[in-house]
Amino acid sequence: MIGLNRFYRRPLNSLYLTTSILHFGLSMIGIFVPIYIFQLTGNFYYLPAFYGVLSLTAIFSLLAAPTFLLRLGAGRSVLLANVFRILNLLLLLLAARNPLLILPAAIFEGLTIPTFWVTYHSVFLASGKDGEFGRKIAWMGVFVSVVSALAPFFGGLVVATFGFPVLYGLGMLLILLSSIPILWVGDHLGFRFVGAKQILAETFSRPWRPVLTGFLGIRLENVIAALFWPLFLFGVVKSFTNLGAVTSVFAVVEVALMVVAGRVVDSLGSRRVFKVGALFLAPFWFLVGFFPGILALAVLNAYRGLVAPFYGIGAESLFYKLAEKDHFLSVIKREVSIHLSILVSVFICAVLWFFFPANWPVLLIPAALACFLAITFTRAK
Repeated sequence: MIGLNRFYRRPLNSLYLTTSILHFGLSMIGIFVPIYIFQLTGNFYYLPAFYGVLSLTAIFSLLAAPTFLLRLGAGRSVLLANVFRILNLLLLLLAARNPLLILPAAIFEGLTIPTFWVTYHSVFLASGKDGEFGRKIAWMGVFVSVVSALAPFFGGLVVATFGFPVLYGLGMLLILLSSIPILWVGDHLGFRFVGAKQILAETFSRPWRPVLTGFLGIRLENVIAALFWPLFLFGVVKSFTNLGAVTSVFAVVEVALMVVAGRVVDSLGSRRVFKVGALFLAPFWFLVGFFPGILALAVLNAYRGLVAPFYGIGAESLFYKLAEKDHFLSVIKREVSIHLSILVSVFICAVLWFFFPANWPVLLIPAALACFLAITFTRAK
């Protein structure tokens, strides 16, 4: 019991446990949310509306975050974030009767950004006093990827057998349970008051512009992967079980490379590894829309799994190195930048769908261009 307490009192260990449990719950559901909304409404534009409302909520709540995070502390803020996640899932379930409930569901998801992700990144920054973040990010990636490999397939079986309500119920239970480990984290993460004007001024300042531009590229690739990719996959595989299985292929390959990628980032440098990762990820998005077959998708998704750890860990490690001078403000600026980028990205996706509905090569290729734009991030100092 004493050993367990010591384990929990190490903030990074608590974060590993919390995030692993949380991601199992979320990964059972996440790949299916865009499909669920699309099938429910029959209207693609509910998807960019959902993510747009989410990001607007995140931006406004981030501007007020320093005030309430100081009062809540790390543990209670994560617990509150999980309450918001459950409300989000409940509203998504109720949206089967009234699709407009998708929008307040997005608001609750947006409120998880300051309450969970600011604490998450603050714990990582506090644990990286040796200046090497690659291995730490890699181990988090291993835990998350393992559960992400299992959860979509398991989620697909649950949906096929019992339907969405049972899937969401299981997900909500796991989300609540994930709050327990983080309660041991102390309030020593450097939370402090920063005014909204200062946050906005710093976010649009000249030194931060390469970060802002880089995040636009990173998030445009992410948004295309969140909106178009699941719809394309589902159109090919035709079932939730097969969708979960193809998604799991990506996660299985990714976890095999995660620790290697972390070591490479620490030895060669995050800028170099991120740039190479972006260049190798782009061909996946150039090609995948032209190969609508299950076997081809599995092979290409495996290739993506090989490349993604270097791209993702490189980006995270680079940010943490840039944020070492001012942890808290850097994390706030990061999240504001990300959600400004998502707003731009969902608008781009809405325009693309308007002119090229279900034209998958045209809809997916911009993700490759986004990878090139993301390389701008390496110019930040």
